[in-house]
Amino acid sequence: MRKLASVLLLAVALLTSSCKAQKQKTAYIRFDSVINSMPQEDTVKKLYIAYAQDLNNILVSYQRDFTGKYNDFQKNQATLKPFVKADKEKELNELNQHIEDYKKQAVQILQHYGDSLQNTVTVKAKIIINQVASDNDYTVVIDLSNGEILKYPEKDNILPIVLKRIK
Repeated sequence: MRKLASVLLLAVALLTSSCKAQKQKTAYIRFDSVINSMPQEDTVKKLYIAYAQDLNNILVSYQRDFTGKYNDFQKNQATLKPFVKADKEKELNELNQHIEDYKKQAVQILQHYGDSLQNTVTVKAKIIINQVASDNDYTVVIDLSNGEILKYPEKDNILPIVLKRIK
């Protein structure tokens, strides 16, 4: 009797969960298409490029300073006293190390800045997608730009609706 009750309870649980699964409505979208359609995306790209150019200008300035000092050293090293020559070599090595450190820092700074800018656009896009999904009773939205779903009903592609909301 206990086994029969357990089996019946299990059957009811399975039926209940399958009914819930049938109520799910799945939508599909290409998230990268949404991001590329966001009006803020052009601004983000421009800000990123301008920031990268600013960082590069600083690097060019450091390199120009190094090159000037190096050329001066090369031109005058034969006439320099040994302690002055050693001091100039040390200065050049330190400048070169500073340039290398700056390059590494600039890459990290630019990456963080780009991520921060992109996060703003991504959050707005996700909000719009969630609103469209809720308005159209979708419980799941699958991003086709990351996965490979070879067949899906086109009627469940919410990209056109999202693109209308963006504009």
